[in-house]
Amino acid sequence: MDFVPDSLKKKDFSDELRTLMAETEAQSTINLEQTINDCFAFEKKCRVAGDTPSLKAICVHIVSLCRNREDWARLNSSLTTINKRRNQSKNAIIGSVEVAMSYVDTVVWPDQAAKVAFLTTLKDVCEGKMYVEAESARLHLFLAKIHETNGDIGAACDMIQDVHVETFGSLSKKEKADYILEQIRLNLARKDFIRSLIQSRKMNRKTIEEDGFEDVKSTFYSYMIEYHTQEKDAWEICNCYYKLYEVALKQSMKEVASDALKSCILHLVLSKYDIEQVDMMHRIKKLTDDNKEGGMEVYHSALVLFTTKEIIAYPFEGQDALEANPSLGSGPTGGDEVKNHFLKTFHARIIEHNIRVVATYYTSVRVSRLCTLINISQDELETFLSDMFASGDIAVKIDRPAGVINFSSIRPTEAILSDWSSDITKVLNMIESTSHLINRENMIYKV
Repeated sequence: MDFVPDSLKKKDFSDELRTLMAETEAQSTINLEQTINDCFAFEKKCRVAGDTPSLKAICVHIVSLCRNREDWARLNSSLTTINKRRNQSKNAIIGSVEVAMSYVDTVVWPDQAAKVAFLTTLKDVCEGKMYVEAESARLHLFLAKIHETNGDIGAACDMIQDVHVETFGSLSKKEKADYILEQIRLNLARKDFIRSLIQSRKMNRKTIEEDGFEDVKSTFYSYMIEYHTQEKDAWEICNCYYKLYEVALKQSMKEVASDALKSCILHLVLSKYDIEQVDMMHRIKKLTDDNKEGGMEVYHSALVLFTTKEIIAYPFEGQDALEANPSLGSGPTGGDEVKNHFLKTFHARIIEHNIRVVATYYTSVRVSRLCTLINISQDELETFLSDMFASGDIAVKIDRPAGVINFSSIRPTEAILSDWSSDITKVLNMIESTSHLINRENMIYKV
């Protein structure tokens, strides 16, 4: 049997612990300072001897004594001392932090300063320790809410800005999602839109699609609407409203779903023309074919106009109802400037649609005739044609001296390369045939 020196053997101080705890309960009412010193002397003995259960118990007991006597300054200093002890067991720190965390909402604090000092001490104890990362995140959030209550949004935002809860394995998916929502909300309140976007990318989109996350999903996309409204990005706003429509439909909130779908259609019409936008227009048009109640008929008619290859008159019937939608440029980041931008964009989308329709049916048209058809000036027409050509929507050439606009189909680069390859092959074949005929004539002449 191997010999183990007495100095390396782990000792059990459980009996002494029970005696000490009973004595200190009574002694703490007379002299708390001396009681705490006695407890720390016993804590050192347990720590050196490797008696982890007794060590954890005495640390928790120290914290409880301070709380029972409501000596908040002593509680803070005791927590700091426990944390800074050499080779302190993580179980002792976990136990102390857990019991201290229970005081946050259960204790009637003498003033806010005492509570902030306690939370700050606990936060410092948890800093950099993975085994109390969940408690650390919650403490940051507690302090952020206090700063927000005091009107200091900047301090509240800074407090939770760098807490990377998405990497914490000890937090549930729901708590992580709620925490990220708080980070986004505070950044939006601070008007820090870049960080709002960065924080939003931490949200796991697959997670919020799961059952039980409907409230998180709804709140998240409401915040994203606020962000994209500031960015004046109609396509992203449209997608966010569609997500809100899905949530409301799942929760059987028909009126909310109807309002979300109306806002979705409005911003879909305002979105830039591309394959995804056209596809979504046809899908939502099919969705609203049998749902024309509660003012939905106007929005359905708008989708029909923009999906039909016919010129749209400006203003068209029902346009006032669309422009009066409360979601147009609404929210804390909206305002008259954003709303006016979207109203101008609405007119621009109608003009662009009309130009695409003309380009479909005409190969060439006079500038004056096209200006009359879509009711804009020549300078405005040239601006729109230039922008649409640059974005690849249409292929157009303007003959200013003749006053004629020529439309031609946009050929993909693959087709042009294929034609060039075919032409080269034909030329090589002709050269080979010619060479063969020349050689044949030479041979006949020599004979």
